[in-house]
Amino acid sequence: MFIAGGAGITPMIAVLRQRLHEHGTLAGSTLVFANKTEADIIWREKFEAMKGLKTAFVVDQPGASVPQQRLDRDYLRRFVEPGSRCYLCGPPPMMDAVREALHELGVEDQNIVEEGM
Repeated sequence: MFIAGGAGITPMIAVLRQRLHEHGTLAGSTLVFANKTEADIIWREKFEAMKGLKTAFVVDQPGASVPQQRLDRDYLRRFVEPGSRCYLCGPPPMMDAVREALHELGVEDQNIVEEGM
């Protein structure tokens, strides 16, 4: 499970590319990527083309072709199960809110890998 906000996607690009290179697929992996606007979703086509990677893009902007959605517990419940391993990177307020949501969904600290911005 990869959860990124804005520029927080940067360290995940390398991890996803390496895993794809090593395994030939990202089956079982999900990327949830939040941005302010749809135009801010960098690498969208590349992520969607990564074999086996499930993608979920969300934005703050109303009227986009992707959901206008916060990364709250109810939304993340669609992707996260208790015990999931989660990689998290984004602005500090987003990371705090997502970490709390992950805890509420049964993900323990040892299964949350954070990259600071």
